[in-house]
Amino acid sequence: MSLGQVTIIGVGLIGGSLGWSLKAHGCCASVVGYGRGRDNLQKALDMGVIDRAETDLAKAVKTADVVVLAVPLQAMEALLVRMRPFLPESCLLTDVGSVKAGVIEAVRKAFGSIPPTLVPAHPIAGLEKSGVTAARSDLFEKQRVILTPLPETSASALNQITALWQGVGAKVENMSVEAHDHTLAMTSHLPHLLAFLYMQLMDDQGGEALLPYAGSGFRDFSRIAGGHARMWRDISLDNRDSLLPLLAAYKNQLDTLLEALENQQGDDLESLFEQARRLRNQYRG
Repeated sequence: MSLGQVTIIGVGLIGGSLGWSLKAHGCCASVVGYGRGRDNLQKALDMGVIDRAETDLAKAVKTADVVVLAVPLQAMEALLVRMRPFLPESCLLTDVGSVKAGVIEAVRKAFGSIPPTLVPAHPIAGLEKSGVTAARSDLFEKQRVILTPLPETSASALNQITALWQGVGAKVENMSVEAHDHTLAMTSHLPHLLAFLYMQLMDDQGGEALLPYAGSGFRDFSRIAGGHARMWRDISLDNRDSLLPLLAAYKNQLDTLLEALENQQGDDLESLFEQARRLRNQYRG
């Protein structure tokens, strides 16, 4: 399938990689990048990530066949309100955010209802780096993309957005909004919070003086703490309803671990570690 114009609102790591991938695979006639920063857009043009740069929102969307929202959720509602008068009625609307309930609420508030052209999406293919200079044309190859279609979503819109992601090499599956947000809280958002907390503890306990003695375990556990602080602040707040009960459950497990250590319950510790080891060894990512 080849689309006409795809407009990407927010040309960073994910938005930039999608534009680059669409161009590389011949999935659309042109890619337009919209943003407020001219320097960032110029980098995207120089890299070949987009075909045209726009800082005027109306010009960016008025001839679009697909609009991809790749901006923080906090900015989305206001952006959609500004965009709506210029958006063609048949234009497909999708996004790349890792929390879906907030995206859907932003669209509902901006449009008054859910348009049949809306197909929320989340490519599970991020990096700890950010910005268009980190973009890759192969970022989505063999990576999973979750779509969370709504009752209002038309079959045609769902089929076209599915084909768009398959066109850049992704494996696409559908999921409910609630299941998506809970799953990503467990598999992505919570691990990031724990990594950030661990690094804060390390900073409190000696910080840079400890780093020369850190090995592969530190490297593997702490890598995701290098993520963009503002982005992870927003994700944490956006998905707080899923994260709060998981954090409470983790706190209970930490209390269990503390009790086992205090009472020198070696068998309990070994059982806990063995259960964790078995599940971890099933991961093939």
